[in-house]
Amino acid sequence: MKAGSAVPTRSYTYDGATPQSLAAFLLRECREHFCAYGHCKRALSKGRVKVDGVVAHAGAVVTAGQVVSFEPTHEVRLMQDAAGSTHRRIVYYERVPVVAETDHWAVVLKPPGLVKD
Repeated sequence: MKAGSAVPTRSYTYDGATPQSLAAFLLRECREHFCAYGHCKRALSKGRVKVDGVVAHAGAVVTAGQVVSFEPTHEVRLMQDAAGSTHRRIVYYERVPVVAETDHWAVVLKPPGLVKD
C-alpha cells in the first residue's frame, strides 16, 4: 500500500480462452466486491475499473492475458454466529488520508464517527 491510499487496488488476470464481457468477469471472479450485475455496471459507469491500466467502459470485453484492476469500495464477508448460522456482512471501505507510514505503523487523519474494525 502506498502513502496517501487507504484501500489497496485489487488486480485479476483474465485467463479464459474466449473473450468475455467485463461485467460478467467481475461478477464471476470478484464476488466479494461485486454481489450483483448492477454493482459491476455501476463501477464501470463511474470509471472505477481499469483494463491494462486504462479506464474501461460499460460494454468492455476482456481477452486472455488482460489485467483487470479496481479499487474496491466494500467487500462481503461471511460471518458465523455462536449458533453456527452463517450471515453476510458488508464492510465498506472509507478513504482516509495517510500522512506518513512505515512497515510497522501509519499516521492517518481519521474523520469523526469513523469506526475502526
